Amino acid sequence: MEQKRPDQATPYLQTAFRKASELHSFEHLRNVSRLMAEYQKQQGDYRKALHYFSQSAAYADSLQDPEESRRIREICIGYERQKAQRDMVAYQQLYESEQSLNRMYHVMALVLLALTVVVILILIYVTRIRKEKIDALNRIENMRSTFFTNITHEFRTPLTVILGLADQLKDASLNHEQRVHFIRSIEKQGTSLLDLVNQLLSLSKLMAGYSQGEWRHGDVLSFLRMTLTGYKDFAQMHQLRIAVQTNLEAIEMDFIPEYFEKIVRNLLGNSFKFTPNGGQITLSLDVKDGHLLFDVSDTGCGIPAEDIDHVFELFYMGTESKRMGSSGIGLPFVQQMVLQMGGSVTVSNNPGAGCTFHIEMPLQNKSLEQIRPWLLEDEYQRINQTNIAAGKLEQSEETESDNEQKPPLVLVVEDNNDVAEYMHMLLHLHYRVRTATDGYDALHKTENELPDLIVTDLMMPGMDGYALCRMVRQSEVIGDVPIIVVSARSEADDRIRAIDEGADAFLLKPFNANEFLSLVAHLLERRNKQRQQLQGLIENQEVEGSSDLSAEDKQYIERLNEIVRQQMASGDLSVDTLSSQMCTSRSVLNRRVRQLTGTSVAAYVLQFRMQHAKHLLLETHMAIGEISLACGFDDMSYFSRVFRQSFGVTPSQFRK
Repeated sequence: MEQKRPDQATPYLQTAFRKASELHSFEHLRNVSRLMAEYQKQQGDYRKALHYFSQSAAYADSLQDPEESRRIREICIGYERQKAQRDMVAYQQLYESEQSLNRMYHVMALVLLALTVVVILILIYVTRIRKEKIDALNRIENMRSTFFTNITHEFRTPLTVILGLADQLKDASLNHEQRVHFIRSIEKQGTSLLDLVNQLLSLSKLMAGYSQGEWRHGDVLSFLRMTLTGYKDFAQMHQLRIAVQTNLEAIEMDFIPEYFEKIVRNLLGNSFKFTPNGGQITLSLDVKDGHLLFDVSDTGCGIPAEDIDHVFELFYMGTESKRMGSSGIGLPFVQQMVLQMGGSVTVSNNPGAGCTFHIEMPLQNKSLEQIRPWLLEDEYQRINQTNIAAGKLEQSEETESDNEQKPPLVLVVEDNNDVAEYMHMLLHLHYRVRTATDGYDALHKTENELPDLIVTDLMMPGMDGYALCRMVRQSEVIGDVPIIVVSARSEADDRIRAIDEGADAFLLKPFNANEFLSLVAHLLERRNKQRQQLQGLIENQEVEGSSDLSAEDKQYIERLNEIVRQQMASGDLSVDTLSSQMCTSRSVLNRRVRQLTGTSVAAYVLQFRMQHAKHLLLETHMAIGEISLACGFDDMSYFSRVFRQSFGVTPSQFRK
């Protein structure tokens, strides 16, 4: 009340009045009544103020006998204290009973919770064990399916030759020499089948720990450098750098050359497959505590975390391996061959990008008493003998290349020499034929001569058929070349994937020779018509097949041709620039050009530039360097190479 906060003081006054009444404390009642009178006065209610003032005066009169009031007050206070103590005891007993009941509830809750956790853990354990068993069964089923798929491929390959030659033997026009040749080829394929069975038995021995290779002692560093020689051209073509890092001039050790070569080629093949253009592959060698430390590192995409623990499992294929067409055999074989030489192999992802395979092998095989030396000269002799044995096809190919009247060129990509020879025999009477052992070899050969059609297998070492189809379709030079896939993989997914990667047709081994030749002729005829139509569109001429184009389509092509002519002067002929000039998006331009011409924008523009270069060579006396610049080529060597791939001769030879 003194602080002028009567509203906040009112609850305290009411409480004090009630307590003072219970205690019969007239002194407190007097003071409270006085304050209540003051409060009512401030509120302007003088009637109530007078009432409380009268009460205050009455209570003041009751205080005339202070001793009696004090005694009464003490009695009242004592009574209230005893009552409060009794209440406290009752409350304490109630509290203790409640605490005891709560403790019992808590114990029961903890017991139930513990039982629930135990049951949940048991269910989780049982579920995990069941899931692991299911995953193991699925993995075994997938491995078995993959195994039979691969074995089927291996058996279908020689059967293709056997059945194809047997069908050819039915031809009555064959002479005695041809029949003998076919019979010998069939006999050879039968021997190949027997060898395949023996290889499967040898594989089981290898997996069981029985060595099949011949140990040699020599400089493994020289052996490695010799092995890398065959990869230099491919690495340069894809702008990949292969580096050998070591501080040693030679590393003498006991090793199995056949195994070591397969290990290096397999690891390099994986690195090439998963490393983009411009990347680097590093082979590091060192010697420590009597062991060879051999690391193969790349700057590729690395191995997914969920796959890195399974890469050495037989027939296991991770996400990236399936996408790239891996068979899941190479790395387990690498591990087995390393184990046979007493070593170990592990893999880890690099911090930045790519992965590294770590191989550790002892320098000395103490279990052997005598080991033959390995000499570099012996290896060169073996390679030369191999080249001589495989020289018939290459020699015939070189002889055919000298013919003036050149039929269409068919590139056969097949790792099996017998199948490649059989296809060569079927095709060579009507076409020029070149052979390649895998996708890397095929792309390398397309740099020198442009094929009119590609026939490829799917399962090959190095670059497989899927990757080859994808690389061909991405090329602006050979992007429109028809592709026939001939494979033993008979699953629908394999056919669909091959078509998705860019294949035009799919034949299953063993294939019918007449069907194969008919398909080749049909695709070559279709490509020839497509080329004629494309040339007509470039030169704004009417050709057979182009009459199907509407006036709007022809106007669209004429507008694109005009823009390409304008952009050749500046050298800026990117698809983005052309789509901007055509006032459309990149995807729409690609789709529209492919619909009208059957080829991509990049391939169409390249063909346009080649036709323009051909016109300048025929009609003008401009230097070849000036023609190169006029067609938008800053690099004259690249211009000559593309011109040669398009027309079969260099610009200078064409002018002559």
